[in-house]
Amino acid sequence: MNYREMTVGVTSDYFPGNDDMHEYLGNNLVEAVVSAKWEEDTREYFHPHGSTTSTFQRLISWELVAIKLNGTMLVSSNTPADFPVAAIVDLAASDAFRTELERGTR
Repeated sequence: MNYREMTVGVTSDYFPGNDDMHEYLGNNLVEAVVSAKWEEDTREYFHPHGSTTSTFQRLISWELVAIKLNGTMLVSSNTPADFPVAAIVDLAASDAFRTELERGTR
């Protein structure tokens, strides 16, 4: 098992039909920083002309560790009142977000 910190850009694609999020994300760069736990498995395949080694990775779990707004790490004292914290936290727990994390390792 290994752990990796990953940053995923939060885009309006994650919020279809939500005009408020489309506008907010169109005017601001929002990034979710996660700590992801991965399992790696290396397999060797033998064939008549030698062998091939392949490494496979599988995402085990992840947790949101920070949110960045326009490059600045947010903490309670600098989070704007109109920042959609709940929407970003919900997104970070979604299957769509998991897919994006898995895509980021290919």
